[in-house]
Amino acid sequence: MAMEYLTVCPDYRAEVIAGARAAEMIVRLGLKVMNSLGLDAAIGVARVDRKVNSLADSIGCEEIMLMEKYNNKCSLMYFDHRFHTAKGNPFVMNMVENLWKNRNQG
Repeated sequence: MAMEYLTVCPDYRAEVIAGARAAEMIVRLGLKVMNSLGLDAAIGVARVDRKVNSLADSIGCEEIMLMEKYNNKCSLMYFDHRFHTAKGNPFVMNMVENLWKNRNQG
């Protein structure tokens, strides 16, 4: 599974507005999708200037290599299904669990 760059409203990129970064919730939800589909791994391109690579690292992803994409320094990040996601902000963890539990599967 590949998880690609997602642009969100700048107001929600910081923890100030919602108590959590939207990017963290998106990455954690993506890893839940990976696990529910029984996939072996997920990869994603994480922008270094936005510190998405640090976020992915704190969740449990590993950096494969540095690269450049659209003139931005990025890390190619890897998450193996055998890795364990690190616990995070309780608000984020609760939000991810609620979103996952209440998803529409139809």
